[in-house]
Amino acid sequence: MGYLIIIIFSLLMSFFFSGTETAFVSLNKVRVELWRRQNERIAAIILPFLEKPEKFLYSTLIGNNIFNVAFATLATIYFNKFIDPEWT
Repeated sequence: MGYLIIIIFSLLMSFFFSGTETAFVSLNKVRVELWRRQNERIAAIILPFLEKPEKFLYSTLIGNNIFNVAFATLATIYFNKFIDPEWT
């Protein structure tokens, strides 16, 4: 049961990092500039990431890779017990 929870958690974290990366890459910089000029709070959150986008992308890619490897490894260990030994 513990493996299954960690497998699902790893998959959800992979979804999170992939979605974050997609949202960042498709971010409309003109809209962010408009938010900054209007003193919107969201602009203050996003602008530091736009100043050094490579750091943000490195972090999301590393996080995604960590959870993808964890998912694949744990899923293999968990589901291997259901496979007939002759297949391996």
